[in-house]
Amino acid sequence: MRKEISQRRFVETAGRILESEGMEAVTTRRIGKELHCNSANTYYYFKDLDELIVYAAMGIFTDYLRDISRCYQGAEHALDAFHKAWECLIERSVSMPQLYEKILYGKYSDDLGKICAAYYRLFPEKYHLLEPAIAQVITEEEFGGRKNHLILGACAEEGWFTGEDAKILGEITKWLHLGLLQELIAERITAGELRERFFFAMDRVIEAFRKK
Repeated sequence: MRKEISQRRFVETAGRILESEGMEAVTTRRIGKELHCNSANTYYYFKDLDELIVYAAMGIFTDYLRDISRCYQGAEHALDAFHKAWECLIERSVSMPQLYEKILYGKYSDDLGKICAAYYRLFPEKYHLLEPAIAQVITEEEFGGRKNHLILGACAEEGWFTGEDAKILGEITKWLHLGLLQELIAERITAGELRERFFFAMDRVIEAFRKK
């Protein structure tokens, strides 16, 4: 049976279901049915269903990273890229709040670098779509969605913030994003309110920390 299926096929199948029907439709039973195998085969390749869903979401996440790559290339400076990167993430996350909450802040968020590296080994053709600097950072073993930001290091190198303040700014913006995502998921705010509140707060924090 294992000769007929592979980790890549599990990810492809789960990703197709995820993109066409949503996260709730991705189940071990459904994957087994699609691949004509016992649903327990999922646990040969993945720790649990949550990990499989994160792998499956990497196709969507790669599209986001491509947007970040364009921001990185087209920005006037690192702080401009930082702001544009958040604009991109906010737009994508308000369209799929549960999924982005799982990727960036869920059970496997601290393993995001490991998962990205493993995903791009399975799908090397997608790795080459990314800006090299972004691709390198996102696949580092210690990279975690909950604790790292792709562009803040460049902001510190250009002198916008001290290294320590850049880390604090990263933590504040991540927790702000998570809190507002949870409010959106609970339908206590709208997508428009999330955008307004996030950028109002983030811009105030940037001004408080910036050196120039």
